[in-house]
Amino acid sequence: MKKMLTWFVMLSMILATFGGMTAMAAGIGFSTTGTSLGALNFKDVISRHEFSGMAASHSNANVLYTHNDSGDTARFFAMNTDGELLGIYALDNATATDWEDMAVGPGPGGNSYVYLGDIGDNGSNRDGTTRPRIAVYRTAEPTINNAGNPPDPNTVSTTTISSSNWEKIIMKYPDGPHNTEAMMVDPQTGDLFIVLKEHASGDPNLRNRVYKATKSQLDQYAGTGNVLQLTQVALVAPRKNSVRIVGPTAADISADGSMIIVKNLEEAFVWPRGAGQSVDSVLANNPESPIYVAVAVGQTGSVGNGEAVTFAADGSKFYTVTEGGNPFGYFNRTSSDSQAPTVPQSLNSPGQTETSIDLAWNASTDNDMVKSYDVWKNGSYLATAYSNSYTVTGLTAGTSYNFKVKATDISGNASALSSQLTVSTSGSGSGSTNLLIAHTATAPTIDGKWTSVDSWGDATGYQTNNVISGTVTDDTDLLGNIRALWDSTNLYLWVNVSDDAKYNDSGSSTHDDDGVEVYIDGDNSKSSTYDANDFRYIFRWNDSTVLEKAHNATTGVTFAKTDATDGYKMEIKIPWSTIGVSSPGTGTDIGFDLQINDDDNGGTREGKKAWFGTTDTAWQDPSQFGTAELQ
Repeated sequence: MKKMLTWFVMLSMILATFGGMTAMAAGIGFSTTGTSLGALNFKDVISRHEFSGMAASHSNANVLYTHNDSGDTARFFAMNTDGELLGIYALDNATATDWEDMAVGPGPGGNSYVYLGDIGDNGSNRDGTTRPRIAVYRTAEPTINNAGNPPDPNTVSTTTISSSNWEKIIMKYPDGPHNTEAMMVDPQTGDLFIVLKEHASGDPNLRNRVYKATKSQLDQYAGTGNVLQLTQVALVAPRKNSVRIVGPTAADISADGSMIIVKNLEEAFVWPRGAGQSVDSVLANNPESPIYVAVAVGQTGSVGNGEAVTFAADGSKFYTVTEGGNPFGYFNRTSSDSQAPTVPQSLNSPGQTETSIDLAWNASTDNDMVKSYDVWKNGSYLATAYSNSYTVTGLTAGTSYNFKVKATDISGNASALSSQLTVSTSGSGSGSTNLLIAHTATAPTIDGKWTSVDSWGDATGYQTNNVISGTVTDDTDLLGNIRALWDSTNLYLWVNVSDDAKYNDSGSSTHDDDGVEVYIDGDNSKSSTYDANDFRYIFRWNDSTVLEKAHNATTGVTFAKTDATDGYKMEIKIPWSTIGVSSPGTGTDIGFDLQINDDDNGGTREGKKAWFGTTDTAWQDPSQFGTAELQ
């Protein structure tokens, strides 16, 4: 399986024009010689193998997903980057009329989702009467930990994803049914794109229409049974030297959003995408791609129908596989550019609130294309922006912050950091320091996801900025973003934790593992020792047990977690009756703090951060709690 073979393709890369720049001037290209990894090791184990879609995981290292063409059940497969089976995932009660492509991109709450395109329509008759309309299914990415130690494919069982954990989005084209096999999701916006396999009627250039559904439309129509009408946004020409007049069979957008690929059976076409550019504008303004790779021209008998393509998660290559699962391999990305972009200039703040600061700067220039900007806060990396502006949220009123920005181009070259900007949030900072808990009429679903029906957006965001124990190197090492809601029955907490390494290996020493600690004083008395109304909850990463260290007060307390490569998210529900609050109402105060433990390498804890506390004493002294106020 891992023996490296070589595909020798007959045509070299063709340089084309992209906004006045050739492919080489744009700084990137792809090898004209592919590397084969042989056959997928499970192609003869599963009952059907006609692989038609592929996508790289954004949450699991070295993991790819694939699925079958029509004739299989509603399932997809996880494999490592050597093509070895890791898991089988079936969508309970879903249908697979003709699954043709898949993608990974942002879903509800910003979590990483797998999108499965039931979009095939060879007869162009999926009109909802003759045959079911096309649809896209989406479900949260599974957690996969065995990429480096794959099991015997004959022993891999199927994990069933219940119907409550996937969503179906029914779609139609504005001008009637069409045949299509290519779908992609923008990782920056969450918008979904479909590229028709059939050519635009009467077009001498054999171009193919591109249709779009925005992220907000996907969220609005998901699970409703209503039909979302797609919008045409571009025409593209993904055919150059193919021996067959064939349209696109697969598409993908790189995980950082900087490259778009569309592939037919034998050829791949790549469009670079710069900072601030939409997928729509890149394709509409450049119907012919600047980067061309002859994947299988001239040797279709040995390569077969290559219907799937995906970029590696790090953008270093793209993978492709034939319908029969042999061969499976990749084409490496190359770069001819070593010149960094100019340093961003004129960093400024056009607006501030008590909890946010707007940043803007002059766009950098580059010899090829600026891809993105990294925003730094108080000496640490904060976030990546895909235009020359960004809003920093979750800040403290009346507080000064230092910011810098640097640019990265599409070849990975980075500028130096900009000059520092010091700016303060509005407000005096001397007023109330309470954490505000927003009232909600709709209780959030405790599933670890921020879905469109939840009310978390109504709550003020707060951060765990205080290092109270050990060492925390920066906000990617450890940071918690907090939101709180309440109704007459429960207190609800949303915690989004940035954590670049997660461990749970300390047994009963729960404070030494990654996790969230919630401190509550039900009557806000803040005595120096724990009494009947003081509570310390621990919600440990990768542990479903609810722990309450003071009184074992866990009745009705629930929580759920979802993972990402850069951290995890938790939703928590605590009944008022469990913490001794009998009549919650607007203006009610409770003692409160939220702290996050950080274990970077197993064993004991490396660091700890708090929203309110400045020393690690709240676990034994409630007088060190802050105050939360019901709004």
